[in-house]
Amino acid sequence: MNVSNDIWKQNDYQNLVELFETAECNYADNPLFGTKNDSGEYEWVTYKQVGERIKNLRGGLAKLGVKKGDRVGIISRNRTEWFIAEIASFGVGAWFVPMYEKELYSMWEYVLRDAACKILIVSTQNIYEKVKDFIDLIPSLEHIIVIEGTDEHSMTAFEEIGKKNPVSSFHPEPKDAAVIIYTSGTTGSPKGVMLSHGNLCFASQAGYHLYKEDLTEETVSFSHLPWAHSYAITAELHNVLQFGGSIGLMDTI
Repeated sequence: MNVSNDIWKQNDYQNLVELFETAECNYADNPLFGTKNDSGEYEWVTYKQVGERIKNLRGGLAKLGVKKGDRVGIISRNRTEWFIAEIASFGVGAWFVPMYEKELYSMWEYVLRDAACKILIVSTQNIYEKVKDFIDLIPSLEHIIVIEGTDEHSMTAFEEIGKKNPVSSFHPEPKDAAVIIYTSGTTGSPKGVMLSHGNLCFASQAGYHLYKEDLTEETVSFSHLPWAHSYAITAELHNVLQFGGSIGLMDTI
């Protein structure tokens, strides 16, 4: 028996767009992400609510001219908007390039330049102030979107644009690149590792296959590894989508 083929064939999805859309259909009202409010209580958003924001941002990215093969970079901690940006990017055929919030300015510039990112999404206004000059320094970079912004550069603004200009989701082939994860560069310049939709889907499917009896819609994952790390997105982020689980997000450990 070929276990690898068995795992692959028993699923209806072979890219990360289909993975989420299948989860949204099957678990629409299940909580997906929980974030602590000022009182220390978790507030949850459902698969359906996240899906609506993905559709809106996808339209916003398309309006900016993002298309298949373009690269969208993000500098952010784990948060709901990180995932929204990821799946929205895949939905227009773009590759996703995650970076750590706590990273050297020079590393951000290197990654954005090396990956030839067209769009950069940052979590806070503070990070935006640090990187706004990249527009003039990096030839490929055309727009910077601020998750917590309040003006025309905010993610909310682009979601509103996309809501008025919806586009159907693009479904990548399994061999198509999904993310570019950069190494730390310990022994030289950081290297961008291209991971395909098929690779990431299969990695999550295989992990779920090992613990299938223990993972249910009631399962809640504690998010602590940064999603700019390949293990975190396969074992945690994309994995829970297969069984309708939830992820509790933390600002700090």
